[in-house]
Amino acid sequence: MTSGLALAHRCDAIYVVNADDPVTFERHGIRDGETITTGALAVTAIHTPDHTPTHLAYAVAADDEHVAVFTGGSILFGAMGRTDLIDPARTEELTRAQHRSAHRLADTLPDDTEIYPTHGFGSFCSATETKGSDSTIGKEKQQNNALTKSASVNTTVSKDAFGRARRWASPTWRSTWRGRDSLRCVRGPARPG
Repeated sequence: MTSGLALAHRCDAIYVVNADDPVTFERHGIRDGETITTGALAVTAIHTPDHTPTHLAYAVAADDEHVAVFTGGSILFGAMGRTDLIDPARTEELTRAQHRSAHRLADTLPDDTEIYPTHGFGSFCSATETKGSDSTIGKEKQQNNALTKSASVNTTVSKDAFGRARRWASPTWRSTWRGRDSLRCVRGPARPG
């Protein structure tokens, strides 16, 4: 979330970011398997390389029951994120890593776990067209190429899709965020654990 640092400052909260990402601001670095708790919620980092080699997904449990996962680009609604964005020469490597990441999430989390990806319909960061506006791990096991096709098929599909997406979206690619004044803070004790 690009507005995460601003939100943390506004809410006087600890900003939690991947420990393996070099940053120039103060943050609590988190790694694979680490959990942060607040009340009945527990958020666990899961290393899921895809867009980047250091990408993390975040599984959320309420009262010790998995209820949601913030997948980033590792699993979108019926699609997966692009793996050519940081370096086209690493596309195949990251696509294979993404395939493993999607399977790690699908093998680890219950089928009824709700998915909240970073990107949705029409995103420049989606390797293929997305499907729907909500999903679960179980639904993705049936509709997502990352979970229904082999890694070699996904690599071929991704390379084809990336070329089309780049030609279509490059002139309009923008990274903006507005609405900072509308951010609201939910207060409560949170502790890295």
